[in-house]
Amino acid sequence: MKPKLGFLPLFAACAAFVMSCAEEEPKAPAELAIVPSVAELSFDAAVFGSESFTVSTDAESWDAVSETEWINIDKSDAGFTVSCSVNTSYDDRSGVVTVTSGDASPVNINVLQRGLQIYMGGNENGIAAYWHNGQKELIGTGNATYINDMYVDGSGNIYVVGRAGFGTYFCGFYWNSNSGWQDIIGLLDAENTVNVSAVAVDESTGDIYYSAYEGWTNEDWSQTWVAYTVKNFVEMDQLTEDGVSQAGDVAFYDGDLYTVMGGDKVGYMKNGDFTALDMLGEGIYPSDMYIHDGDVYIGGWYLAEAGGEYIYAPCYWVNGKAVNVSSEEYAQIYCIYVDEEGNIWLGGSVGSGLDRAAAYWKNGEKTLLTDVNNACLSGIFARDGVVIAAGFERGDTGNTVLKYWVNGEETAVTDGTMDSYCEVMYVR
Repeated sequence: MKPKLGFLPLFAACAAFVMSCAEEEPKAPAELAIVPSVAELSFDAAVFGSESFTVSTDAESWDAVSETEWINIDKSDAGFTVSCSVNTSYDDRSGVVTVTSGDASPVNINVLQRGLQIYMGGNENGIAAYWHNGQKELIGTGNATYINDMYVDGSGNIYVVGRAGFGTYFCGFYWNSNSGWQDIIGLLDAENTVNVSAVAVDESTGDIYYSAYEGWTNEDWSQTWVAYTVKNFVEMDQLTEDGVSQAGDVAFYDGDLYTVMGGDKVGYMKNGDFTALDMLGEGIYPSDMYIHDGDVYIGGWYLAEAGGEYIYAPCYWVNGKAVNVSSEEYAQIYCIYVDEEGNIWLGGSVGSGLDRAAAYWKNGEKTLLTDVNNACLSGIFARDGVVIAAGFERGDTGNTVLKYWVNGEETAVTDGTMDSYCEVMYVR
């Protein structure tokens, strides 16, 4: 017999041949996108800033890394946040964040962090001046001009306020690094004495706020001082009608305006609503203010009796509630700061008169930066374990010398040829 043809085996063999010769469809690379899509980030040296991103990919996983140790990346299931540690150098620095996912093209984000910017405002030999990273800029038009406060925005524009004049009559002033000097005269009467205490800026709108108090002598030789805030130099909000009141430090936070009040109305205003400060001892004296997460922190001192004599004792207030730092030691608080962890930093002096040392307190624990040598702090900042303070100390010539400290390391800004005083520090 003739063998039968094997049709089925032959079909199967042909099918196998066809399958082995067919080319596989090429697989598309993974898709990767981050939102927002940016090529570069920029951060201040000291003030905390962060930028958050969401990650979209069809791969199984993604990652965001940087080989730069001062770039911090906080990752979640949805994305990541980039921030930077404090840069204590004056020099800018840069790094890269790289986002990867499977075989997708990586996404690189350049990160630039500016060098440390320390601004100190005060006066040199009675003339208003500020120092930026040690470089002096005289802004006073003559003797007896004194800076009270300073604000520096994210673009480096500088806003300064203070007073000019001798004795019982003086006018206020405003100075801006773009527009220059401007006298601030009385808004109730141009002949009145005016002191401009503090300045704040709403950086989202460019609106400028300052606090001031205006005074005059009555027929019976008594004094009247009226406190107010002013928006953009024309919109006045009068905070008191009569008596002896002073508007002190001012802050703008999350759409609200805060003002410290002194004199016969001691407390703070929030959009014109008054909150009294708890009384301590026999008199309270608020100085500096800081707003943290909507809470109002005010540093100062109070009149206390210790060892049979009266002293100024350090304290601070949180939303008007008093916190006593010490009732046994003569000390005054001139600056206050609250860091991201909620630690409370106070700066000022320990000792009375010219027999005082510069000091700061972290949550009530004191650190001396100088010996007893007519020294005082007027600015304090802290973040990520870095503590920056500014003030002055008597030098070898007998004149006061401007100084700042970074983690306790001292840098002299002036040489003691003339008396120099620091009233405010601003760090970016």
